[in-house]
Amino acid sequence: MVKRILTLVWKLLTSLEVAVILVLVLTAFMVVGALVPQGMDDEFYLKAWDEGTYHTFRDLGLLNIFHKPIFLVPAALFGLNLLCCSVDILRKFFPKNITAHFAVSALYHLALVGMFVGFVVTYLFSYGGEIWLKPGEAKRVPLKRGETTWARLAPRLGLAAPQNEETTYELRLKSFETEYVEKDGRIFVKDWISALEVVAEGDVVAAKRVEVNDPLVYGGMKYYQASFEQKIKFDVDGELRELEAGEALAVGDEKLMVSTVTGGTLLADDGPKPVGPYVELKQMPKDKWHRVVKDVRPGVRLSQGERTDVRGHDVAFLSYREASGFTYKRDPAVKYLWVLWIVFTALIAVRIYVQESALTWLRKED
Repeated sequence: MVKRILTLVWKLLTSLEVAVILVLVLTAFMVVGALVPQGMDDEFYLKAWDEGTYHTFRDLGLLNIFHKPIFLVPAALFGLNLLCCSVDILRKFFPKNITAHFAVSALYHLALVGMFVGFVVTYLFSYGGEIWLKPGEAKRVPLKRGETTWARLAPRLGLAAPQNEETTYELRLKSFETEYVEKDGRIFVKDWISALEVVAEGDVVAAKRVEVNDPLVYGGMKYYQASFEQKIKFDVDGELRELEAGEALAVGDEKLMVSTVTGGTLLADDGPKPVGPYVELKQMPKDKWHRVVKDVRPGVRLSQGERTDVRGHDVAFLSYREASGFTYKRDPAVKYLWVLWIVFTALIAVRIYVQESALTWLRKED
C-alpha cells in the first residue's frame, strides 16, 4: 500500500502535465504582480487608488502576493517537480545509455533546477528600498539585510540573523532634469534624468546619468529612476502656502488641484529649448482626488513669479523644490540566473533545432 502511494506521488512529481499546470498558476501570479505594485506603503496606494480599491486589494492579499502561501506552495511544488524530473532522467538512462540526446536533456533539466535554486536564493536574500535625494544632496544607502526573508527565518533555525547596515559610500544627486516633447500643441514628459555620483572617502568613484530603465550599477546594487517629488510655494492673498503636486490649494471657498510643475528642456524639432516653469490649478470632482481621470476641468496656468487673479483672489506661483526618487535592489543570484538562462535557452535550441531535426532527417532517409 505504501509502495503504491509512493509510486503515485513519484508519477505526479515527474509528470509533465503537473509541471504545465504549476507553470500556468505561477504565470498568473506573475501577471498579478506585474499589474499590481507589490510591497509599497499605504500612502503610495492611496495616492494611486481610492480607499475602496485599496482596501479590496489589501483584503484579497494582492499587495504582497509573493510572500503568501498561495504563491509559495505552488512555487515549491514546481521546484520539486523540476528536481524529480531531472533525477528521473538520470535514473533511467545513466550510466549505460549516455548519448548526446540524453546529455543535452540532462543538462537543460539541471539548468532549470539551478535557476529554481537561484530563485530561492533571490527570495531569501534579496532586498531593496527607496531613497530620495535633492539636487546637491548626498546620503548613505540603507542595506536592509535585516528585512530579508532569511533574516526572519534564521532565528527560528537557531542562527544569527543579519542586521541592517549602511553603505560605506554616499550616493549624491548632482542634478535632476525633465525632458519634454510636444505633440498636437500639448507638452508631454519624455524622460526624467538624474545625474548620480557615487562618493567614497571624498572621491567620485562612479557617475551616471540615470534614466528610466537605465540604472546606475555599483557595489552589487542597481539604482533605478523611479519618481520625483515637488514642493511648490504659493502666495494666496498675501498668505504663503507650500504644497505637493496633486494636493488641493484653497482659493477662497474653492479647492483647486495643483498640477506638477512643468519646467525643463523641450526637445523640439529645431533643437532643445527651455520650457517653463509653470504650474496649473485645476478643478476636480471631490470624489476623484485619488484617481487619474479624464474629466478634470481646464485650469489656470501660473508662470513662476507671476501674479494672477484666480476666482477673485490674488495668487502667485513663487518657487518650487524638486527631489528625485530612486528604487534600489540587491540580488545576489541575478548574475547566475542570467548565465543559467542563457545556457538553458542554448540547450533547448540544440535539442529542438539540431537533434530533433537530425532525427527527422534520418527517419526520412530510412
